[in-house]
Amino acid sequence: MVRPIAVLRETWNIYTPLERRNIAIYIAGIMMYKFGLEAFNGSIIALATNRYDELEKTTHVSITFQRVGVLTGLNQAFQCIGSILIAPLIKRYPTKNVLACAVLVFGFMSSLLLILDAATGGKFMPRGWPKDDFSYYGDYDTDAMIPIYCVCGIVYGMVELIRRVIPRDLVGGNIQKLRRMDSLVHIFYETSGTAGAFCTALALIPRLGNNFSFVITPIFFAAASILWYFIHEESIPREVRASVTEGEPNYVKAVISGFYLFFESVGTGAKLIFTHRKFIWLLPGYAIALYAHRYLENAIAPAVARRYFGNSAWSQIMVGGSNFGELLGALFVFMFTNLVQTPIPWLRLDALGLLIVWYLPYWRPPRNDVAQAWIVAATFLPISFGWAAGDVSLAAYIQASLARIESKSQNVSALGAVMAFLYSTYIVMYAIASACLGTYIDRISDRDNDEIHGAILNVAGVQFTIISVLVMVSTFVPKGAFSLNPKMLSEEVLDMDMEDEDDEDDGEEDLEYIPGARGNRKERHDSHELVSAGGVITPQADLLASKSNYELISSGQHLEMGLHFSTAMASGVMMKRATHRAAEQARRDRMKNAMVDLAEFLLDGEVTFGSGTTCFVVMRGREDDCASTNGNGGGNGSIAEDKEDGDDKSRRSSVAAGEKKTVNKARLIEMALEKMRAQEREIEMLRAEVERLKMGAQQEVEDDGVQSMDTS
Repeated sequence: MVRPIAVLRETWNIYTPLERRNIAIYIAGIMMYKFGLEAFNGSIIALATNRYDELEKTTHVSITFQRVGVLTGLNQAFQCIGSILIAPLIKRYPTKNVLACAVLVFGFMSSLLLILDAATGGKFMPRGWPKDDFSYYGDYDTDAMIPIYCVCGIVYGMVELIRRVIPRDLVGGNIQKLRRMDSLVHIFYETSGTAGAFCTALALIPRLGNNFSFVITPIFFAAASILWYFIHEESIPREVRASVTEGEPNYVKAVISGFYLFFESVGTGAKLIFTHRKFIWLLPGYAIALYAHRYLENAIAPAVARRYFGNSAWSQIMVGGSNFGELLGALFVFMFTNLVQTPIPWLRLDALGLLIVWYLPYWRPPRNDVAQAWIVAATFLPISFGWAAGDVSLAAYIQASLARIESKSQNVSALGAVMAFLYSTYIVMYAIASACLGTYIDRISDRDNDEIHGAILNVAGVQFTIISVLVMVSTFVPKGAFSLNPKMLSEEVLDMDMEDEDDEDDGEEDLEYIPGARGNRKERHDSHELVSAGGVITPQADLLASKSNYELISSGQHLEMGLHFSTAMASGVMMKRATHRAAEQARRDRMKNAMVDLAEFLLDGEVTFGSGTTCFVVMRGREDDCASTNGNGGGNGSIAEDKEDGDDKSRRSSVAAGEKKTVNKARLIEMALEKMRAQEREIEMLRAEVERLKMGAQQEVEDDGVQSMDTS
């Protein structure tokens, strides 16, 4: 079978019908969101660049890239607030509702700049208008764009962080499902982004002007909000949210406590990142790599477009090429998800790709030639290819790893806190660097008469080389990462659903204890029972009860309990644990395959097993008894069996082809036993019938013999 068709069929089969529906709705919404976002961001950057260049004509001081850096930097800083606010919100409210409301507010805030420009005399760019004449802009202080863009940054940060958290709510903690979903979403996301960037650069800005070219943004954001609202809530875990919302303060008090939750979110995420080797490498591998990608699109591309080519709108052509590279990277991960099972190879490819920018300082293209912008877009493609592949795989790794410790912090989501810390680190870096490096570019531009090749040498070549080294080094930090294509990181098996892993580990979980976080109610209840039973609570006992022996030995904390093990013993324990997990997974795979074969034999349909206790069946269109199967397949039964069949037929119904049914896994075993018993009864009846026929045949032979003797 052709590889793409096989991958699509395999992907289709691993999801339940409800998960497929939710993924389809989510993808439709994310495409609407991305198209409007590209029109908004591209237009705002081009608008600010042109307006500050016009201001330079009167002040004779170049502040263009400094102000653009401040504009985008503050927007990123306010994204920090939005991203942190999401950590408690996704535990208080359904994630899809928070996402829908956030993007709706984003659409309203983006329309404020349209209203401001129109209210101050702005109008659509007249047809045939000179490209360097911006008198059709509204007459307002350009710095007024900054606070509006900052408010947009709050909801932008909320939406961007939820995009990295909600996949776990839609498909669970299985890294195979997460990696495929993240890849699939990224493919459609970047398809829409590429179309949006090219549409903005080649159609919207030339026809409407960049002061009104993002008029489509509120419309697309509203459409995305409406679509996301229809994501089915039953697919979103509720048990954690229910335990937190019990006894929670009202909304006003919750808003006041937001400052405390801000620091607690950062603190929880920082502790998880900096106290565990399995997460520390995410800081350069995710946050710093993301900063480099965003700086490439939001700072280097506008500077090259305005100073190299003389047309700020062409930066969106370069961004379109970058988005297309992201599309190819996500598509490659989707097609070969089992070939590269960890993010490590992709991060190394991303680190090498960053070095491509070294050609920019030595390249002097002709001005006002759009073909040159397409050349830059082509060189941005491989850079973004590596980054997108790493981002998709890394996001799935983070979601799957942290989904297993989700319920250990009651104030904030562990996954939300780590993602908030990483995302906040990136945007704080961007907020500081964009303003400082923008000032540096302006200074070089003033000194060299709008020539910025010397500045690009440092802000692109030197800076990206440093980032490349940091990302490359980080890929050797996690356990098992020294191979070219690691199969597993930190000896952790993530290719299973969380429910199955809970059964396998029998209560043993990594990272169960988070210092400073409120203990969950179950742990406090257990401690109370121990005290009431006459037990003694000590710090050593608490530590022993809060973490598995495997984790205590591997982390060295067994010394705090007075236990001493050699390094060789600790290594042996971890090796045995990994071997046990691999053997257990193989056993589970055999059981699952056998259950699938059994279900298809009993139910006559295509079977997909869910992560819980149910399986989903798409019937092939024949009459089948899914409620009570007696296994009568021959029609050669006795009168008693016919009567039993008649009773069963009253409970059967004609099943149409394609009809979907849900059957409990335990019921499958019962149905198999019923079928075996029915077949045993049928076999006994057939044996009795055979014996009866044999006796009848023997009697006939004897009668024939007697008759022949009488005749003779």
